Amino acid sequence: MFRSLDVTLAPTLARPTPPLGTLDTAQPESIYRHASVYSAFTSVYNVAGMPAMSVPFGHDGQGLPLGVHFGAPLGGEGVLLALAAQLEEAAPWGTAPGPA
Repeated sequence: MFRSLDVTLAPTLARPTPPLGTLDTAQPESIYRHASVYSAFTSVYNVAGMPAMSVPFGHDGQGLPLGVHFGAPLGGEGVLLALAAQLEEAAPWGTAPGPA
C-alpha cells in the first residue's frame, strides 16, 4: 500500500466519541468489549508495530473532541512528525472551537 502513498488518513475513532466512563480502564471487560468497535482504524498499526499518530481535529456538535489518524510505513516516523508540525502551524490545536 505504501508504494503509492506517503501516509494513510482515517478517523481516530470508528464511532462518535463515547461518553465518559464507556471505556473504563478499571474494568478490563469494558475495554475488551469496546476496543475493536472504537479502534478499528488504529489497531492495525498497533499490531503491526508501524508508526502512526492521532491528532486533534476539532469538536463534534456536542463539543466532544474529534481526531484524525495518520499511518506511515516502517521508518516513516519523520514524515509523521513533520506532518504534525505542519498541521499544528496551520491550525493550532489549543484554539479549536468549543461547543456551539
